[in-house]
Amino acid sequence: MDPIRARALSLEHHLALVALRTGQPSVDIIARLFNAIGAARFLHEAAHGQETPEQSRFEQAWRVLLECSNRMREGRPAAMNEADLVDLQKLVLLHDEQMATTPVHQLLAARHRLGHWLDQVAQFDWPSDDPATPIERCR
Repeated sequence: MDPIRARALSLEHHLALVALRTGQPSVDIIARLFNAIGAARFLHEAAHGQETPEQSRFEQAWRVLLECSNRMREGRPAAMNEADLVDLQKLVLLHDEQMATTPVHQLLAARHRLGHWLDQVAQFDWPSDDPATPIERCR
């Protein structure tokens, strides 16, 4: 990926984390983090397979973002605890590394897979108390 574009995306992702940390999330902020974490996950799976110890980190990140999104939708405070924010930050940093080292065609393939997955998720209305994440349902 072009280094300028990678830095711009990285900045967007890190600013989204700052917004969460300062208690100012929005739908756009959550969407940016879903995109970063989702792309990081699919790039990780492409390189290492689906059965790795890191998979639980991605699952937890999805749960945290879904819970935050649900609280926002219900008009409740969407604050996250510091441990969850640190975990999200680690995955955003992983994605920074991926954007710097992964060939463009693989980055585009991960984004395409993420877009396809999001299209599948958008077709369903799952209850917010369902413990399974959408990524588990759409495999």
